[in-house]
Amino acid sequence: MEALISIAVGVVVYGVQIIAPKKITVIAPIGYGAIVVFPLLFRAVDTARQYAAWNGSEFGKLFLPPHQPISYFASYVWTNFWLSFVLTVGVSIGILFVLWAGNTLAKRRFFYSGEIFLGAGGAGIVGYSNALLYIALLLATGVAYSLTQFFFKKNHERFSLYYLWIPVAVAIAIAMFALQK
Repeated sequence: MEALISIAVGVVVYGVQIIAPKKITVIAPIGYGAIVVFPLLFRAVDTARQYAAWNGSEFGKLFLPPHQPISYFASYVWTNFWLSFVLTVGVSIGILFVLWAGNTLAKRRFFYSGEIFLGAGGAGIVGYSNALLYIALLLATGVAYSLTQFFFKKNHERFSLYYLWIPVAVAIAIAMFALQK
């Protein structure tokens, strides 16, 4: 369910990007926030549900205090619910920082306004485990387009990933969601 919500947020952000490109500077950070906040809420609910499930059965109570230290429950929910979220947010923030730093050092000529949030949001959509695939597909697409321009059009324009950040992320997320089923 969480993956579907992230995909839906990505589709909405991409729709705004196409329909109202001037609003992307406002929508991209909001979309990035939603891509981070919705999984956070799901993890919090899952943690509470796990505690309630264990507390609701005689066997499950053996995993909670006073039979086990609370660190046992904390370790369980950290490993099963929170670790992947924290890694995904860490990778996403890392990509946000790298894009922001690169754009700042290049005097804002690499990325359009709001584009760095699209890249970080895409990393949030695909998750930490697929982030390398995400970056590799983006770079391969950019290189392929640039080589095509260079050899066939003799054009030396810089290729922007502006319209690829979210679609590539959504495509990877859909593919991974389909492979899990």
